[in-house]
Parts: sequence; structure tokens; C-alpha cells
Amino acid sequence: MVQWCDTTVSRDGVDLAVRTWSADKSPTVILVHGYPDANHVWEKVAERLSRDFKVVAYDVRGAGNSSVPHGRAAYKLRELRDDLHAVMDAVSPDEKVQLVGHDWGSIQTWESVTDPGAENRIASYTTLSGPCLDHVGQWMKARLREQKIGAVLNQLSHSWYIGAFQLPVLAPALWKAGLAKAWPKVLRRTENLDSEPSATQLQDGTHGIELYRANMLPCLLKPRERHTKVPVQLIVARQDNYVRPAMLEDLSQWTDRLWRRELDCGHWGPLLQHPDVTADWIREFIQHIDGAPASGPLQRSEVTTSQIKGPDSGKRVVITGAGSGIGRETALAFARRGALVVCTDINTEAAAATARIITAEGGDALSRKCDVSSTRSMEALATWVEKEMGAPDIVVNNAGIGLSGSLLDTSVKDWQQVLGVNLWGVIHGCRLFARQMIDQGRAGHIVNVASAAAFMLAHAARICHQQERGADVQRMPARRTGRPWHRRQRHLPGHHRYPHYSQHPFCGRRQRGTGTAPPARPHVLSTPCLYPGPGGPGHRRGRGEKPRGGTGKPGSAWHAMAGTLYPLPGPQSGPGGNYPLSQMVLVGSDARHRFPHTPSSVAGDHPSANDVSLAGKLLPLHYYLFASDDRHVYVLNHQLTTTASCGACAKSGLSSRA
Repeated sequence: MVQWCDTTVSRDGVDLAVRTWSADKSPTVILVHGYPDANHVWEKVAERLSRDFKVVAYDVRGAGNSSVPHGRAAYKLRELRDDLHAVMDAVSPDEKVQLVGHDWGSIQTWESVTDPGAENRIASYTTLSGPCLDHVGQWMKARLREQKIGAVLNQLSHSWYIGAFQLPVLAPALWKAGLAKAWPKVLRRTENLDSEPSATQLQDGTHGIELYRANMLPCLLKPRERHTKVPVQLIVARQDNYVRPAMLEDLSQWTDRLWRRELDCGHWGPLLQHPDVTADWIREFIQHIDGAPASGPLQRSEVTTSQIKGPDSGKRVVITGAGSGIGRETALAFARRGALVVCTDINTEAAAATARIITAEGGDALSRKCDVSSTRSMEALATWVEKEMGAPDIVVNNAGIGLSGSLLDTSVKDWQQVLGVNLWGVIHGCRLFARQMIDQGRAGHIVNVASAAAFMLAHAARICHQQERGADVQRMPARRTGRPWHRRQRHLPGHHRYPHYSQHPFCGRRQRGTGTAPPARPHVLSTPCLYPGPGGPGHRRGRGEKPRGGTGKPGSAWHAMAGTLYPLPGPQSGPGGNYPLSQMVLVGSDARHRFPHTPSSVAGDHPSANDVSLAGKLLPLHYYLFASDDRHVYVLNHQLTTTASCGACAKSGLSSRA
């Protein structure tokens, strides 16, 4: 453990308590805390950074062991800016400093960073959960001009406390009435964090209110245009209950160079929950600004004007089996939405071809050969992905092979090959990338593409994907927290037209046709089908039996978790029949996504199949089953409920359109 020393810096009658780690090292990193904290909130991050840098943290005026000035004007941003410059001159008079700010520490540091000529004194700036108040004012004005009132109202609803702080008695009285003692419990309840009680918490809470009263309204109502030439790294806490990520989306307009990195945690999570990740990112950024080559993840986090803007901008997606079929179309769909896509396939040229298509369209993609059945190959892929771009946001375990024939005609080698790809490939993908997501604080998604063949009857027993019986969603808790950090989803696209369906070997006596596999032909959903009933998802009924129970209200546990097959009236079978699943073309279809034989409650046109299932609009905890004929794509199942009655779907653009 690195020892620290405490000193005092004075300016205009205000004494600032300063703590320094590794005073003999260089460059100097200054950490500025927020409200209602003191410099001790930085201890975990400071200890990790002090292995490479001289680290300084100080108590801002009115907090911790610093003195308390009199009058509201003493808390103006210009006074806080001058305090920071006094500390900079005291701890690093001859060299540029690296600044890091959190919450109000970040807000007040923006005042220094956006001053003209700041780049001559400040080498870099890392900001966490504390935007420039002038930038916030400009953002709100722009959204109101664009009539995006919802975004402004959403942020205001999360900033309710700012209005409460303007009241003359209420906020200080709450701190004095017991909020100071209860503050660690508040953090535990709201942020799921364990924090040490502070001896100065009452002082920090009551005096810090003047920061809001002195600065908020003037800056938000009359925002200035504040640009900076200082390199800025933005670390976004995606679950921040106070500073919503949407409010930070225009920051690139005010900076010459900007890097954006995200953690799936709350407001104090980067400091108290993920100090290792935060320290590593600050270290990488500072070293790069000082001349070291940028790491792969840092290089890809830089915000550039050439990046495709879309709903998945900044997302990192890994797709196995991306050389053709569903894998390729999934990669193209994500890339068109702005994501960085890693295309992997056992066929090197096929994976590279998919990546070339993406780059030709202006997207960002990498390719890599990988055998998903090989533990060594998948571990090498995971290591390479982590080095090149960090933990992925989305992993699609899509690679699969097929094998047809009688059970007695298949060999152990046949089964080993199918299980190696279709089962162990999924296990490797979930195990390796889920660990990266948890370690790096990313709430990602793992999508396992399975076969609906397990639900169907066929003339020949098909062992393709037989281990993937059923559909499930599992929540995996993060280490040391109770939060769901990533969801594992398995989707059943039906009998789709994979390239390997026309190429996979057939064991035993060949059926009709001259190819290596039985000829393509429609299959009918096997009966009995699964229906919701009094006994839950496992209730079965025959073709003539009416459904029992019900689907549950939207938002209920049953509505969220049901993943059952829904028989729609077929064009020939009449009411109550099952719609035939043909050789499914789930991707690459330009047909409209519609219900040709459904009840009037779900009639209407819908987005294309690509838009729904592959371009990121598939809702967490929702299931879809697709089928097609030669011209159209149909949705056979959506949670046993109509899209018109599902509020979550309506918000995601899946509601019916007339």
C-alpha cells in the first residue's frame, strides 16, 4: 500500500486540504471529488494510479478538512477554478498536469479545461458523471429546438434534487435530521455499494448545497459556448441515476479530441465498484497523451466524424459463423447500425469477405478465423478480442453445423463433431465472454442461435442442434453485486436456409433427392404444442384443445418469460391449424414482415425481419419465432400476446402500423 502525505494550499483565506501519493513520480494526476464527498472517495483509484504517477486529491472548499468560506458567491465556478489552479501551481509548478473529475469535481474542472489556452497548462482531462453546465444548457436548447422534449423531461426527472436544493431550509434540514448518518445505507440501497462513513459527511452535505444554488440556474438559463483543445476522455456510467448518458451525446461538438468509454454501473460505480477498470482507463489515456501507442480498446473508443451514427454506435459485437447465412446478415445489420463487428468463421476467407462488405459500406469490422469447437481456438479469440477492443457488448453464438440421418447410422465421430460446434461452441462463447463483460463492468448480451428442429417431427432423425431443446433467458449476477449484468438469450429462427443445410453429410440410406442432404421441403410444427396454462409454461395441449390459463398482463412474469410455440391458422389447415414452417430465409429478406392469417388484433404491417431480429430491436426477455414461404416472412410467436398490447414492444418500434 502506497503511503500518502497531507499538506495545505491556501488561497484568499481558504485553506484546501491536499493529499499526495508517490510524490517522487511524474507526471502529476489531480483528482477532484464531487458532492457530497471529500477526497477520500478517490482512495481506491488513487492507490492504483500511484504505482505509475504522482497522484494528488484535495478537498474542495466547504468539504472534508478544507475551510468553509462565507457567502454564496464564494462557491461560484470561477472561485472553484482558481482553487484548482492554486493546487496545480503548488504540486506541479513546472509541468502540465493530468486532471480527473467526478460529479461536481468534474463540473468545476470543466471551467478550467474550457478556458482559452488551457491546453498549455493541462495535458489531458478525464471526466466522470459531471458535464459542463454550459454544455448542458446548450444541449437542452438544442433538444427543445428539435422538439425532443422527452429527452429533456427525462433528464429533469432524474435531476429533481436540484430544484429541492434551491429551497432555503429543506435540504440542509434533511442532512441535519439524520441523512448524514444514513448516507452509507442510502448508497447501499440506491447504488448497491458499500462505503465507509465519513466523519465530515454532515459538513459536506450541508455546505455543498451552495454549489447548486450559486451556479445551476445562471449557467443553464444563459449557457456560454465553451470549447476546449485539451484531449478529453469521457467515462459514462450507463446506470447513472443523476446524469443520464443522453445528456453527454453532444460533447464531441465542444472538444477537438474525444474518447468515450462506458461502464454499466451507477453514479459512484467507477470509483467504488470498478476502481481497477477506471484506473486502467485513466492510465492508458494519460500514457497515450504522453506519447505511448494507444491500446486497441482506447484506439477504438476515440470519437471520430467518420463513424456511422446509429442506435448501436460504440457497441462491440462478436459473431461466430459470420462467413455466410444468418451470421453474415447479422453482422451487416449491426454494422449498418453503427456497431464495430468482429466476424469470425472457421473459413478465413468467408469471414474476411463479410468484413470487406462492411468496410465497403463505411462500417467498421474485423475478421478472425476461429474453430468454435476448439477450446484453445476460442480462448485465443477471447484474448485477442479483449486486447483489440475490450469486452464486447454483444456476442452472437451463431456457428452451427448440420448432420442428417438415422440415429443408428451415425457414428461417435459424427456426434462429437456436431456437439463440438453446436454445444461446446455455445458453452465456450458464454463462458469466456461473460467473464470479460463482468470483469470490465459491461452489461452485455449473449445471443445463442439454436434450431427449431427440436420441436419438429421429420422423416429422418436430425441430430442438428438437438442439444438446443427449448428457449431460455438466464440472468447472470455480477460479482459482488446483485445486479443482472448480462442476459443470455437463445432464439429459435426455425428451419432457415443455412448454407450448410445443403452441404451437410447424410448418414445411412439416402432419402429422396440426389444431394448430400434430404431435399428441402416444408415441415409442420409438431403437436402437441406448448401453451400457457394453470401449470405454467410446461402445460401441453393437443390440436383440438382450447388454450387454458392466459398470457398474463404485459410486464408480468409470465409475459416476460414465456417462450412457447403459438399455432396460427394456416392457409390450408383452417382455423386452429398450425402454420407450416418452410425452409426459412430469416435474413436477407426484403419482404414485408406481416401476419397473413392472424386475428384482427394483430393485423397490419410490421418492420422487416432484419429490423426485428437482427438489427438490435429484439427485446430482452422476449422471444420470436419466424417462418417464411418463398415471398414473405411471418412472425409465428411473440410471447403469446399481440404486439398491439405489448407496451415494451410499442416503445421499441414493434407495434402494428396501419
